[in-house]
Amino acid sequence: MSEKGSWPVGGGETGALIRARDWSGTPLGPVEAWPPGLRTAVDIMLGCPQPTSVIWGPGHVQLYNDAYLPVAQDRHPAIFGARALESWPDARELLAGVLAGILAGGPAVQAENQSFPLRGAGGTADERVFTFTFSPVHDESGAVGGVFHHVVETTAAERARAGLRESEERFRVLVEATAQAVWETDDRGEVVADSPSWRAYTGQKPGEALGQGWLDAVHPDDRAYAGRQWREAVRAGTALDTEYRLRRADGGWHWTNVRAAPLRRPDGSVARWVGMNIDVTARREAEAALRESEERHRLIVAGARDYAILTFDPQGLVTSWSPGAEAVFGWAAAEALGQPIDITFTPEDRAARAPDAERALAARDGSAPDVRWHQRSDGSRVFIEGTTRALHGEDGGVRAFLKIGQDVTHRRRMDEALRELNETLERRVSERTAELARANEELRAARAELTITNEVLSTQITEREQASQARGELMRRLVGAEERERLRLSRELHDSVGQVVTALLLGLRALERDAGGIPARLGDLERLGEQIAREIHHVAAALRPPALDRLGLRRALEAHLEEWAARYGIACDFHAVGIDGERFEPEIETTLFRAVQEGLTNVARHAGAGAVNLVLERRSGMVGVILEDDGRGFDVEAGIEAAAHARRMGLLGIRERVGMLGGTVEIESAPGSGTTLFVRLPARAGRDEAAGEEEEG
Repeated sequence: MSEKGSWPVGGGETGALIRARDWSGTPLGPVEAWPPGLRTAVDIMLGCPQPTSVIWGPGHVQLYNDAYLPVAQDRHPAIFGARALESWPDARELLAGVLAGILAGGPAVQAENQSFPLRGAGGTADERVFTFTFSPVHDESGAVGGVFHHVVETTAAERARAGLRESEERFRVLVEATAQAVWETDDRGEVVADSPSWRAYTGQKPGEALGQGWLDAVHPDDRAYAGRQWREAVRAGTALDTEYRLRRADGGWHWTNVRAAPLRRPDGSVARWVGMNIDVTARREAEAALRESEERHRLIVAGARDYAILTFDPQGLVTSWSPGAEAVFGWAAAEALGQPIDITFTPEDRAARAPDAERALAARDGSAPDVRWHQRSDGSRVFIEGTTRALHGEDGGVRAFLKIGQDVTHRRRMDEALRELNETLERRVSERTAELARANEELRAARAELTITNEVLSTQITEREQASQARGELMRRLVGAEERERLRLSRELHDSVGQVVTALLLGLRALERDAGGIPARLGDLERLGEQIAREIHHVAAALRPPALDRLGLRRALEAHLEEWAARYGIACDFHAVGIDGERFEPEIETTLFRAVQEGLTNVARHAGAGAVNLVLERRSGMVGVILEDDGRGFDVEAGIEAAAHARRMGLLGIRERVGMLGGTVEIESAPGSGTTLFVRLPARAGRDEAAGEEEEG
């Protein structure tokens, strides 16, 4: 599981920058691959309330904490995660030498009040003063992986000290030239002589300082103190050395150091007093800054509850013990001070003389990694990631050791649990991989069998398609032969039998005219002959309506519907939509006509209808008929199933013929709701009606 987005914890703005940035493209690599030494250094850095940075690796990549932002100023955030030598060109020469020495295994470097002309965003150089340390940070192999850089900007303090030196020099010059606040009083401590230097310093007018008038130039809050100190010195006849605030000629308040001494007569009595005032404002400010810095450092150590910060002497005896050390190890400061540092090591590490080895390594290399299990006061164990650093005296010898370590027990146990989980997952993945391999082998065998089966099925399907095509072709030939035979029979009935019946009717009529008185029976024979002629005409039309070949589909349907309506006494209505004189392929026209013919036959036999509507339409490349009646209707599925069972080939035959031509047949009906027949075929063009009439003519 990646730690991106969760580590480091906290750290303010710079901690958020580490979590948010993708480090994979930098010399440090992805965060989750950072070595423990770097991670520990970053944790310590982010938790430190003083300006601190870590410079890691041969690329000198620099990270720093929020307290470092006033040092970076407008270079931030551009230099965060950048190469230190490029980020600080003003100090490049110093940095290059220090970093090269430490990364090569050299000792820690400390420098105080170093001045650098650092350039800001506007390019203006600003002289800034720093006190800093560069200490090696070891990786898990013991090699130096980076540098821990602690810096305190002492620009203000150094300027204050410089001011103090300048002030003292000025005082010396002024005293020598009797140009600063130099004064004298009588033996009772009363000012009796005018002092030009006092007036120049305080701005008092001539005579205002006489007697005790000088107290008017003292700050109101310090006036009682100044008067009391002066009176006690005069009464005791001892020198005065005190400080209070004095008004300057410009109206500001400055701290002054008042020094006065009695001038005695030969008999030892005080003849008069002489004194001077030295402006010590700069010194006081420097001392205040120093106290603030020391207090800040004390608060840093006291507030670092997550870190054990402690020192011990070269013999290994604890000399300081922070609240963080108490929280991490469990011993109070009173219990730990003077005890050997060995008490924090586990019994097995003590037996292996790990404390001695750690001190020896730190003394030799400047620092030693401390990444191990330690023991608490209650016997429980805590995992520490930290460093032991040697502190050197002015003579270069080791005067003490500083240990800084973070309690990462929870993270360590989480890492161990994660490793165990990863091992379990790897084992399960291996088992699952073996199962998948077996399944894949079985699948390959099944696929081979399926391939053979598919080939067999493909062959059978091809054979069935070929058989179906052959059957369809045979059906088309049969239908064509049937239509030709119908046409032949229709013409023979019309031409032969029809002519005979016509001749019979003509003879009967002639006989009726000539016979005169022949009984009425002859009239009956005539009517019978006419009925025979009509039936022969109807049968001939049913076999092959001549109008279909002569006039085309639209007129043939219209004529057939008119004749059918007259025969069965059912009201009919015909409409043609999108069709004027077009002709279609003979198979198309014949199939549609037969569909209407069969539909009307079913209406006459079964529907009990009072009205029929027939629509012939052409739409979207299709030609079709819609035959609708208002009869009793029927259950379509049951009706089709019954027709198939009884082998009635009417509409079933029509559906098959339509299907062979690429068309569709639909029937919509329900008991009591009438019936609608839809037949649609591709509108493949044939000859037009006019051409048909000319050919017949």
